[in-house]
Amino acid sequence: MSKQALKKFCKENDKQALEALLQYAYDASKEVKHVVDFYLDHKPEEEYEKAKVLLNKEINPRVNPSVRKCKKIVQDFINLRVEPKLAGELYLYYVLLFFEYIVFFGIGGEDMGDKVVDAYLDMIKYLEANNLMEQFRSRIDKFNKRALDAIPDFDQIAK
Repeated sequence: MSKQALKKFCKENDKQALEALLQYAYDASKEVKHVVDFYLDHKPEEEYEKAKVLLNKEINPRVNPSVRKCKKIVQDFINLRVEPKLAGELYLYYVLLFFEYIVFFGIGGEDMGDKVVDAYLDMIKYLEANNLMEQFRSRIDKFNKRALDAIPDFDQIAK
C-alpha cells in the first residue's frame, strides 16, 4: 500500500476502524510496536543508547559485521523521526566504530574498506541534507585525518 492509499483509507474510515487497524498492526508487528511505543513514551536519548549498543554488538572483533544490519539500525533510528542532530551523532558513531574495527583490528579486506567509505559518504549526505555539516565539521576533519593516516588514499576514495 502506498502512502497515498493509506491517507485515503484514513480519510474514508471512522475512528473505530482506524483504532482496530492500529491495534492489529501493533499486535502483529514488532516494528510497529516499537514505533508506537516510542511515540507514546518519547525518549530519543534512550533509543540512541539502545542503537549504539546494537551497533557495538554487530561490529565486534570476534565476528564479521553485517553492514546491512548496521545500516538498518541507523535507518530505523532515523525513521523514528528523531532530531536530525541526534541521528547524525549515531551515523558518526557507526562510521567511527566501523572504521576502528577495520583499521585497528586489521579485519576485513578491500571490500570492507569500500563499505566503510560507503558508510562515510552516506553519513556526509545525511548531514548535508539536514544542514548539520558545520556542527560536525571538526569531528569529521579529525576522522578524515585519522583515516588518511590509516588509508593513505582515503581522500581520493571518499570524493
